[in-house]
Amino acid sequence: MKVILLGMGGRITTLAVVSLCEMAEVELLAIVCPKSRKGKVPMLKRLMLNMPSFIQNSIRKIRVRFFKKEYWQLPDVCLKYNIEVVKFSNINNEEATHYLKSTNCDLIVIANYNQILKPHILEIPQYATINIHPSLLPAYRGANPIFWMFKNNETRGGVTIHIVDKSIDTGAILTQDSFLLGRTESVYSYTLKCALKASASLKSIITNLSVNKTLVFTNQLDSGVSSYPKPKSEDGEVLVLDDLKLMVRNIKAMKTYLRPFIIIQSQRFVINSFSLKKGRRKPSMSENRVVISSNGQCLTLKGFIEDGKI
Repeated sequence: MKVILLGMGGRITTLAVVSLCEMAEVELLAIVCPKSRKGKVPMLKRLMLNMPSFIQNSIRKIRVRFFKKEYWQLPDVCLKYNIEVVKFSNINNEEATHYLKSTNCDLIVIANYNQILKPHILEIPQYATINIHPSLLPAYRGANPIFWMFKNNETRGGVTIHIVDKSIDTGAILTQDSFLLGRTESVYSYTLKCALKASASLKSIITNLSVNKTLVFTNQLDSGVSSYPKPKSEDGEVLVLDDLKLMVRNIKAMKTYLRPFIIIQSQRFVINSFSLKKGRRKPSMSENRVVISSNGQCLTLKGFIEDGKI
């Protein structure tokens, strides 16, 4: 089974790569990544990129040997399994199309990729193009589903592997794994759960495909459909709740994507840091601190009041 994987890195990409490389029946031909856009590069990464290649590889070998696979970076995984990495600025352009056709791949796997594939790309693999999506489809279609699940105080999440069709996240479902989204969940822990469950399900899907030469799927339901746009700055609002642990969960999640804030006394208070402790304190608000008490707990928020926003 010849497979091409489209990914940008992160836990969902790297664990999918590891799963594919561990399968005897799979030949992972290459990982296709988008070319990075010009922008500010962190100093440590810039130093790494400026090192000679043999030093970079030595550092990666050390990371691969001494760190658990869920923390690997994509270059580490590629080095370990000797996988070719191919980069295109646009997956739908003539250069990328020619390359993908030349591979004669049986399957394309999308694992955290930021470009929408056009129909002429979807027709290239012999069997299908499949995608790992970190929600229980048809709920939370589109980009950034994890952000919106935390934003909407969901108590259950999951990951779906589905066939890619002409629309966004509407294709038939191959597998779904559901799990609780607890009060102490983080974006990191949620993503890791998705990556672990998806990597196991991916093995099952490809094993069955190798034997039966067909994909077993179910069409998505017409009910429970939801989709959301890319988060904007105003979506960083955290609701003031009686459940302070849930409120903290949401603050942490918002900080991963945006600048979190609360609306209190008709003012927007931007949150820079917070602490949750047991005990009771009188609720209060100042220019740089907000104290909220509920159910024997006290949440202190530090930040500032943003003028002219309410």
